[in-house]
Amino acid sequence: MRERSILFVNSSSLPIPAASGGAIQQVLGQIAAELANRGWDVGMMTMMTEQSIARQPSFAERPLRWHAIDAPIQSGGLRGIWDARKTVKRLLRGIDPSLYAHVVVFDPYIAPVVRRWSAEAKIIWSAHNVKKKTKHALRWWCKAMDGIISVSGFLQASLEQTIPRALKLTHEVIHNPLGQEWLEADASAKRQPNSVLYCGRIVEDKGLHFLVDALAQLPDPLKQGVKLSIAGGSHFLGSTDSPYIQSVIRQLEQSGVAYESLGFIPHDQLITVYDRHDVLVIPSNWDDPAPVVASEGQARNCRMIATTAGGLPEIVAPYWRDYLVPRGDVRALSSSIARMLESGQEAAAATEVRQWLNHEFSTSEIIQQWEAMLLSR
Repeated sequence: MRERSILFVNSSSLPIPAASGGAIQQVLGQIAAELANRGWDVGMMTMMTEQSIARQPSFAERPLRWHAIDAPIQSGGLRGIWDARKTVKRLLRGIDPSLYAHVVVFDPYIAPVVRRWSAEAKIIWSAHNVKKKTKHALRWWCKAMDGIISVSGFLQASLEQTIPRALKLTHEVIHNPLGQEWLEADASAKRQPNSVLYCGRIVEDKGLHFLVDALAQLPDPLKQGVKLSIAGGSHFLGSTDSPYIQSVIRQLEQSGVAYESLGFIPHDQLITVYDRHDVLVIPSNWDDPAPVVASEGQARNCRMIATTAGGLPEIVAPYWRDYLVPRGDVRALSSSIARMLESGQEAAAATEVRQWLNHEFSTSEIIQQWEAMLLSR
């Protein structure tokens, strides 16, 4: 068994390489590709689509072993957990366990399945979130693990309230990597003055309705000059499927705020979206462990406003932390937006923020931390 060999088990309905969304799949795919480029033997068990299969040959400089998940996987619920475990168990039977010294699982409930398949592999859970409904089961699933990588200190602290200390698991915080293209591509494009960008899923927990309320409360001279752009799921303004989306549409129409829906934007096209906008606002209203849009937007020189929800304060550069507001506090959010718009462009921020991002989130730095965790005894 080669020490630098690793299998990623992506027990999600979204594929790697990510083809149409899935921030976590983007991150895990990037980590897997970088490890392959550094000489690791990398395997990837994942759902596949025509688009993701087409991207496999150019995914990394060195080829990966691809293990296709050949049955539908639904996330969430006891039935989803049961089906995912059964599918992964069946597929692992066809893989020689001596191929991989390390296994990274996407979901914690896969760890016991992997342990029964390989008594020797070092099993790491790459933790990006934890669902309240299954939190009580973590103490059992974690018994099969050798370590956990959490994407924020907030998530680490949350998990350690549940995981028994007696397990003595290695538990490290390693943030999501920021690809060099985000820092290296020219970011000097002319931005739309007073343009505000919301980028994320259009669901209540993400807090878009708080942002609309905050913009509606701006003083009239500021409000008249602001335009909100919404980059989210496809069919946002035309969808009748979600009561929340319909309520936000009504809210927008009554707010007096100019807005446009950009719809779903493929990840490789987001750079141009960030580059056109002045201020990125993340009004998250849940314990968001580590939203990647925060680091990406800052890397493209967007000025940054966010709530203090979850791990967001860890990802916001020190330069912008005076603009953080409590989640759900519409008045504070409106005040923060007004202060930023009235301050004008802060050109001095670009160099300072980018230096901080490069030190904290660069791919090379994050992969070194991953290798140190994987190869530790």
